[in-house]
Amino acid sequence: MIFAGDLLAQSIASSFGIVELERPVYGLFGACSTMGEALSLGAMTVAAGYAEHVLSLTSSHFGSAEKEFRFPLAYGNQRPPSATWTVTGSAACVLAGSKTKAEIAGITSGKIVDYGLKDSQNMGACMAPAACDTISRHFMDFNRQPEEYDHIITGDLGTVGKEILLELLQQKGYDISRQHIDCGMLVYDEKSQDTGAGGSGCACAATVFASYILPRIEDGTWKRILFVPTGALMSRSVFMRARACRALLRASWWNTPERRNDMDYLQAFLVGGLICALAQILLDRTKMMPGRIMVLLVCTGAVLSFLTLFEPLQEFAGAGASVPLIGFGHLLFNGVKEAVNEKGILGLFMGGFKACAAGISAALIFGYLSGLIFKPKMKK
Repeated sequence: MIFAGDLLAQSIASSFGIVELERPVYGLFGACSTMGEALSLGAMTVAAGYAEHVLSLTSSHFGSAEKEFRFPLAYGNQRPPSATWTVTGSAACVLAGSKTKAEIAGITSGKIVDYGLKDSQNMGACMAPAACDTISRHFMDFNRQPEEYDHIITGDLGTVGKEILLELLQQKGYDISRQHIDCGMLVYDEKSQDTGAGGSGCACAATVFASYILPRIEDGTWKRILFVPTGALMSRSVFMRARACRALLRASWWNTPERRNDMDYLQAFLVGGLICALAQILLDRTKMMPGRIMVLLVCTGAVLSFLTLFEPLQEFAGAGASVPLIGFGHLLFNGVKEAVNEKGILGLFMGGFKACAAGISAALIFGYLSGLIFKPKMKK
């Protein structure tokens, strides 16, 4: 079964793209929130037992969307700073009831929210009130707080909508400033691409989710996220008649599923024990100081991450790979890598501390307490 939709009239792009799959299709339109709609309906379908596998997909194209909802590109109109740029792209996810590396643990379907805004060039402001309503209702429905999520990710509010959303949620008693990121602000580089307030379109949230968010859930970097694709419901008729732009959202709560079986414990014990045994051999049979052995383990984890070998090892061994110091090296490497991508060379000095702050603090505190209780001495 397939749930698909796009921004073109009658979902033409989706129908042409999936015609050869020869599967039952439900055509959707949720504007830029279509991926959220497809994932939500697909998850409910699988959970109810109506399908074993569901394909949820969407797409958008810059040229066609601009012509459909704003102005033809040939017109050459000036874009205000609040305007967003439609993402050209497509993304798809296969949902299944069997064991996977990521799971949809809950869904909050949004209501249509109309704040009377009529500026189709400022979709972020149109969608922010709907985002506030859906996110706050999700917190109330599931009795959760923002701190319980690694990230709360909206679809395409952009720089304008983000500020409005944070202010509206603070009025309701929720501060998500630490957790919130927006796909529209991630998909483009504002400085080099001059894309105004950010990205938009069905493919904005979809491509960022499939290429950036989902891999981090699957590898356990993020344990729980709230994915909230945003959509402004408008058309040429709405624009010509100066009617208000309404907004609609779907929120899905994603988890990294826990693996629990006897082999997991055995594999963690064997790999973790082997790492500790090798470190003990170095400590007993060589003149290496404990500090140098610890540094060697950290560097080994960083090198394994660089060679893309640590994640397969962690998938096999679980805590047996992540708890020893090679896991610390893996976190250090990933923290620096992400910070360099975001902030350039400054990330070399910031990323490691940000990613490993908890581990460094614990090592300092417990190391100091151990020194007070016991009598440390140098190795002869």
